[in-house]
Amino acid sequence: MRVVVIDPAGQVPYYVRSLSTALGEAGADVTLMTTSPSGEAGLEQSDGVTVVECFGRVAGGLQARVPRLGRRPVLRRAARGVGYPMEVAHAARFLAGTRPDVVHLQWSLAPPLDGALVRAMRSRVAPVVYTAHNVVPHEARPWHAAFHSWLQASADRVIVHSAATRRRVVVLGGAPPERIDVVPMPADEPGCVISRDEARAALTPALGAASPVVLFIGHVRPYKGLELLLDAVPALRSAVPDVRLVVAGAVRGGALAER
Repeated sequence: MRVVVIDPAGQVPYYVRSLSTALGEAGADVTLMTTSPSGEAGLEQSDGVTVVECFGRVAGGLQARVPRLGRRPVLRRAARGVGYPMEVAHAARFLAGTRPDVVHLQWSLAPPLDGALVRAMRSRVAPVVYTAHNVVPHEARPWHAAFHSWLQASADRVIVHSAATRRRVVVLGGAPPERIDVVPMPADEPGCVISRDEARAALTPALGAASPVVLFIGHVRPYKGLELLLDAVPALRSAVPDVRLVVAGAVRGGALAER
């Protein structure tokens, strides 16, 4: 079976690496179409997966010529938006030429455009599976629900990570229940479990072996409520004087970065 996995933004690199590798180990011929560069997750050709870095090239080229684009989120998103339609068109031509048995879309940067690609692939190339990691973006705009529901309804099958998410897709008017499969997000990757002491040392050598630790892990974005946790630190320290707060994740948003 020939499977093409598409992760245009590289939003879930480790999940996609594990999925693609597992499909390859099960005997599938897997091609991963992703952003450039794709090295964040360490997925190499030797893993039995062919990696095609076909997204993000236009934005990357613009940032190389105008370095300030990389330092300004608004300009960076604009550069990505300029190139994405061309990259989707390239992906459509690639899929039409390779004729895979299944196309698996992992993320959406532009639901109207991605939905059009999904519908074209369904009618002309192969069945399409869409994994709704988020039903709608966390910082949603009024139009996001309609666009994402249309994308979800366009796929042959939709994968979600919980029964609650499945219900939400149905309520928002996305795919019908019989086309939605619940596949829980794995808690860890096989072989990646380490001891408590190893985890502390990997986070920062400054952590003592016995010091209590509160760990925030993930991208730092406003909807995650890190500011509430920071506000609670003084009260926490009054109760547990030697407690340490570790924020492990990329900081996005100037106000949070200043804290």
